[in-house]
Amino acid sequence: MPQLALPPRSPSPDADCRDLRLDFCRGVALWFVFLDHVPDNSLSWLTLRNYGFSDTTEVFFFVSGYTCMIAYGTALHQRGWPTTVARAFQRAWEIYVAFLLLVLAYLALVQLLGGNNYLDETNTGLFFTNPGAAIIRTLLLQYMPVNTDVLPTFVLLHLAFPAALFLLDRAPSVALAGSILLYMAARQFGWNLPSWPQGEWYFNPLAWQALFVIGAWYATPGARPD
Repeated sequence: MPQLALPPRSPSPDADCRDLRLDFCRGVALWFVFLDHVPDNSLSWLTLRNYGFSDTTEVFFFVSGYTCMIAYGTALHQRGWPTTVARAFQRAWEIYVAFLLLVLAYLALVQLLGGNNYLDETNTGLFFTNPGAAIIRTLLLQYMPVNTDVLPTFVLLHLAFPAALFLLDRAPSVALAGSILLYMAARQFGWNLPSWPQGEWYFNPLAWQALFVIGAWYATPGARPD
């Protein structure tokens, strides 16, 4: 069975060096996402949604999966499963904390810029009318103001990545096929996670995981035929 054919080397201070090309692609994708969300913005004509079959968000998920495979695959080869799982969970925790801080800053900004004028547009009215329940639902990743909902999806993707890495390490084709089947089942049967007070997650993790896993599969040594 194919294994992670990374070159053997001992851990060193340079073992976790970042690939600046991937950081550049993710940075450009984030800027494109920002431009696409600014109304009446002429620069949005430069973004991918006007010239391709996908939006920039799809590119971001793919590149993030590719990056995770490089980072955690290297950690697995050099330091073993306990360290790899711990790093993935730590990253999920960091994204979770970033989401909570973003929501807090979001709410403060809405109040600072006009309070009641933006409650409906930003989906923050519920927080100010029922803050106790909203805080609990936010902690449970069920309440998300507008445009913050991608972070909870990445929290779950990082929590689940050790399991995906286990399959990618041993049977990359099985991991890819399972990811695509899960995507198709989620679309066919309407599987999703609930949001509060109603509805479902905008970035359904059961569906968006497919692009994430495809990126990770593409970065797996030996997964693709030469």
